[in-house]
Amino acid sequence: MPNGRSPRASNRPSGRGGPDEPQPTGPDLPRPNLDQVPEAILVDTQDGLEEMLERLADIEELAVDTEADSFYSYREKVCLIQLTYREQDWLVDPLCELDLSGLGAIFADPEVVKIFHDGEFDVTILKRRFGFTFANLFDTSIAAQSLGRSELGLAAILAAEFGFALDKSQQLSDWSKRPLTPKQIRYARLDTRYLSDLRDGFEEALERAGRIEVHDGEVARLEALEPPQREFDPDDFTRLKGTHRLDLTQAAILRELFIERNAMAEELDRPPFQIVPHGALVEMAQRPPRDAAGLARFKGMPKRTAHRNGDRLLDAIERGRQAGPLEAMPTRPSRDGVDHLDDFGRELFDRLKRQRTKWSEREKISPPLVLNRHVLPRLAEQRPRSLDGLEQIEGLLAWQRRAFGAELVELIDRFEAGRLDGSLELPRHRRRQR
Repeated sequence: MPNGRSPRASNRPSGRGGPDEPQPTGPDLPRPNLDQVPEAILVDTQDGLEEMLERLADIEELAVDTEADSFYSYREKVCLIQLTYREQDWLVDPLCELDLSGLGAIFADPEVVKIFHDGEFDVTILKRRFGFTFANLFDTSIAAQSLGRSELGLAAILAAEFGFALDKSQQLSDWSKRPLTPKQIRYARLDTRYLSDLRDGFEEALERAGRIEVHDGEVARLEALEPPQREFDPDDFTRLKGTHRLDLTQAAILRELFIERNAMAEELDRPPFQIVPHGALVEMAQRPPRDAAGLARFKGMPKRTAHRNGDRLLDAIERGRQAGPLEAMPTRPSRDGVDHLDDFGRELFDRLKRQRTKWSEREKISPPLVLNRHVLPRLAEQRPRSLDGLEQIEGLLAWQRRAFGAELVELIDRFEAGRLDGSLELPRHRRRQR
């Protein structure tokens, strides 16, 4: 059974077996043993933080993870920052109003490698909450994608690499509650304890496969990521499942319910879906109840909401009725960023996306790493027809131009030639849109 950081010492735990030996899976895998490593240090005072920073002076790498409370609050908070260096784990408690600028300096230090697993959420929330900047990241999930690995979750990768299973029972834990339980502490420290070992193995594999540039290019995007502003938009009600079945009168009612639910959630500091589930909100607009008893009959409706805030929901329904039907269903920006493209641009976008899948299968690299989702619409709009033109596409990396540039230019050139001479016919669904 692996012991603490034993994978670094022995390269692979003995339980992994040879290539022809059946590998244990799921509950048959052993659990990590932390009996022979130092206890995790809970950092909940400024003095404790300063002591930790002294021990982290002149380090070469640091494993990082976070825990937030997005399932339990209206505006998610960073509730815990997990750090591991060599044999020591720290659990930093940001809810204690610590001055974290010293930790931010480590995150920004290009001489220190910060190791994350699937770190986009962590980097985004740390930037948004504390204004941190990041340099010199290594992401073990991005490394796995760069190598064409099928297992991308941390638990699956640790099972494949080191032959043990993580306990994921605390995934939906309320990390804002104090004190932390022993189960939470164990769960939190295991999310960073083995990242350094994974980095060692993945770096070697990336070097052998010639994929370092693939990993580094995506990590550079992560380092430069600007956290999106989160503002409530009343027209986001159209994103709720089932909205397409509503007529414009029902849509007007749903919009008012959506606004009222958000106001209630903000006041109570709880996620909107816990105030009224999305499905119940849509059903309420389809079959508006007349009283609090009617509210309580909707599937998933919390009794507390129906009892304490039923009048507010009924008033919202009445406001929707009084407003009358919407003139039209609000249109929301598409997630793929093609709203500004004409029919030919959208057709080229679809062809590029299909080609990206083929390249992904051929090169055994995850599709988003072959061409980022922001790059595809730029290519479809600008339609470069030379290798020099590809250099003008923001976000298209040097290794991508080398690997796919000639084929990209050929695809776009053939498309444009057909468009200009009239031989390119759009599919029927595109012709109907014109």
